[in-house]
Amino acid sequence: MCRSLLITFLLIGSVSVADEVPTERDVVIPLADIFALGMPGTGDLDALLKASAEERGKQPFLAERLARTLTAQPPGPMQALVVSGTPELATARALTAFRKADALFKKRATVLGTEVQLVFYRFVSNYEVEIVSSTRRGSEVLVEYRFGPSLQPQATVDFALIPLGDLPAGKYVAKFRQLPMEQGHLDRGFAPVEANVAAGLVPSDTTFEVFVLTDPTSGLPPADARIPLDTIWTLRGGNGTKGLRELEPELTIWRNTPESIAKYKDYSAEEMQQLSDELRRRSIVYPLEQALRGLRLIDGRLERLGFAVRGDVRDVVRQATEVLGDKKQPCDTFAANDEVSLVVFSSHGQTNLAISKVERRGNEFCVEYAKTPRNVATTSATMAIVPCGKLPPGEYSVVLRVKGKLELEYHSGESLEGILPHPSNLCQPFRFTVSE
Repeated sequence: MCRSLLITFLLIGSVSVADEVPTERDVVIPLADIFALGMPGTGDLDALLKASAEERGKQPFLAERLARTLTAQPPGPMQALVVSGTPELATARALTAFRKADALFKKRATVLGTEVQLVFYRFVSNYEVEIVSSTRRGSEVLVEYRFGPSLQPQATVDFALIPLGDLPAGKYVAKFRQLPMEQGHLDRGFAPVEANVAAGLVPSDTTFEVFVLTDPTSGLPPADARIPLDTIWTLRGGNGTKGLRELEPELTIWRNTPESIAKYKDYSAEEMQQLSDELRRRSIVYPLEQALRGLRLIDGRLERLGFAVRGDVRDVVRQATEVLGDKKQPCDTFAANDEVSLVVFSSHGQTNLAISKVERRGNEFCVEYAKTPRNVATTSATMAIVPCGKLPPGEYSVVLRVKGKLELEYHSGESLEGILPHPSNLCQPFRFTVSE
């Protein structure tokens, strides 16, 4: 079983978020509904994963790979992991997170609100842990557990998926309470696990936020569905979008083209540098690139929110440069006759992203990225300007999600296409208002 940490991904779809979750009666989660690796009273996760793999004609290595990955993790106080999906998909997502522990353990949990699973685990030790009870009341989840001596000759890990079901949008907290070791173990001379030791083995209390997918059957007009990629401006173009350098072709030197080689073949290095400095001084795109390069992660995460601006694309570039350079605050209220554009961006990091789709359904925009291969240790910063035109009065939300492949089976090479954890270098969802 596994030592406890808990983490959180950002698995986001078209989304609405509530500030608070209404208080309701206690919802007790039966132990039999929890799938775990060898934990008393729970469902057998190993058997479930093996049966699923055999149905697909694959080798059942997912549980083995999970146990190996947890065994390799160093102990220490960590936050909770919250994921969504079936037990198989949730396990695959948890495995992905554990393998990237350094980047993910400090994140605030954000999760899609369908089939939410709270991951309880213990890193390798000579104790075992069992869940005694799990209860949800409104926005609070309480998990009670206790330690016991391991009966295995080698140190073990623990892993359990606590199903929270489909949750309404809002902010939640998961709390973990240690109960005393059973008296029979104490009578046989086993020492209790002190609180400071337990803090390095099991998860600490963790807040997380739930988003909810827009109902595709809600009767929204089909005309709202898609913003064409060829109307979207990105930093370097590609994938059907327009590059911002197209705004100022006269200020761009395309090196290694026959025209540039012929035009600048007699320039000295000093003359080329002077020319480059002059073109950069006149450019509106270059300062934006510099502002993006200056973005920094806080606790391993880009905390900056995306934002909306008004005006044509040149106005948007200038305003975005000021906002990203911390020279002004973004506006969050617009008039009904304003031409509104969304600005979403990423800092340099370890995830290579390409915008693949933008959809509007009513008052919600969903910006979808595709995770693409990279051949360098870190990727460059990116930005996209999504023109939305004049919008009807109302409250609008903008969410971002990344699609890619989740590994399912050890050595098999099989993967599952799905929504990935929110990359640490991608900006956060945001809201804005259009007034009458």
